[in-house]
Amino acid sequence: MDEVVRRRGEESADGVEFVFCEAASADDVAQISGLLRGPGRVVPVVLGTVGGTAWCFEVRAGEPEE
Repeated sequence: MDEVVRRRGEESADGVEFVFCEAASADDVAQISGLLRGPGRVVPVVLGTVGGTAWCFEVRAGEPEE
């Protein structure tokens, strides 16, 4: 989680960066919630669930469609 917060603080005007992270504690959830409330070019992609998010998507392994 510290990596996501650090990278969000260092972001530049060039492009968007997706950073995968996992909320392992209540402190992590609070940090993610804070990041999601404001704009930014570093977008945290949370592995798992965080309550109160505006949107989410789910990825699962499966059989390819023919």
